[in-house]
Amino acid sequence: MKRHSAVPGPWAASGSARVCIGDNELVYIAKAFVQQPQFLSAIARVPLPPQVVSVLPTLGNDWGGEPAVFFKVIIADNAVPRPDLLAFTKGITQAIIQQIRPLEEWGYFRILIS
Repeated sequence: MKRHSAVPGPWAASGSARVCIGDNELVYIAKAFVQQPQFLSAIARVPLPPQVVSVLPTLGNDWGGEPAVFFKVIIADNAVPRPDLLAFTKGITQAIIQQIRPLEEWGYFRILIS
């Protein structure tokens, strides 16, 4: 029978928790998985332009199995001219990264916006 126990350590300050499974196996869990309500609250407090109708985050893993957060950003119809859309979405990405500090505070390496 395998045991599961959280192991405290310096990595907890970096946004990750280390969990022992069995005798020798270690699994790192991003803090955002463990503290989802606080993570979602932090995202809700990010100041965004008025053209953004909503932001829908989903916690998961990227193609390499690393922790990631995927954002679906809903923008009001015709609020941003098509030629400016790339710069606008990059600005949203930067605002989210600067406000929530995903790697330092929550243990995430990737933010993907669609």
